[in-house]
Amino acid sequence: VGSNSGSAAPNANTPIANVGGGFSVGPDYRSAHFSAYGSVVAHAGGVNLGQPLAETFALVQIDPPVSGVKLENYASASTGYNGYAIMPYATPYKTNWIGLDTRERGSEIEIENGMQQVVPRRGAAALVTFHGTTGRRVQFELAAADGTPLPFGAVVTDESGDRLGISDPTSRALVLLKNESGSLTMRWDQQQCSAAYALPPKLPDENYLRLKLRCETEIMK
Repeated sequence: VGSNSGSAAPNANTPIANVGGGFSVGPDYRSAHFSAYGSVVAHAGGVNLGQPLAETFALVQIDPPVSGVKLENYASASTGYNGYAIMPYATPYKTNWIGLDTRERGSEIEIENGMQQVVPRRGAAALVTFHGTTGRRVQFELAAADGTPLPFGAVVTDESGDRLGISDPTSRALVLLKNESGSLTMRWDQQQCSAAYALPPKLPDENYLRLKLRCETEIMK
């Protein structure tokens, strides 16, 4: 008489919990089970789910909120809808380095300082805040109205005067734009020029957009 039996027990670590399950079968039985364990952290910025917590842990925030950004040393932890992520354990009274892995969203986010350190007390929930900017990455080919390339080192700013980048030796500047339309100003030596832009709809596989930008040069007063 033959018999067939077997079992399996897959497990996985996810950003919101550690989950596992299993099943077994035999000639006269079948069984299955599922388990999940993690944490719920309520704080001033909302409520986040995460992996099981140690006595000392950290809340990592991106301001303004950006979701789906992983922690560099904790691949299974990432920011939620409110821009917060739970780093499930930290070493008290010692320097803990915390970094962000923006590779999956690198074309649409810039972080001012992608690596920070924190020295938490034992039993504390330390807060680490990263300041970021989200938008759309565009490489502009910069030229005057007559087609003359702008010089190397021209500073590109937006309507608010925020510096976005500088032109390279080929008169191109790669910038992150917050708005789909607006105007840019380029400054170099004692000259400047401005031009309006309007971005076309974003393509699904777009990494960055390439556009030509022409502007009228004027003498700065």
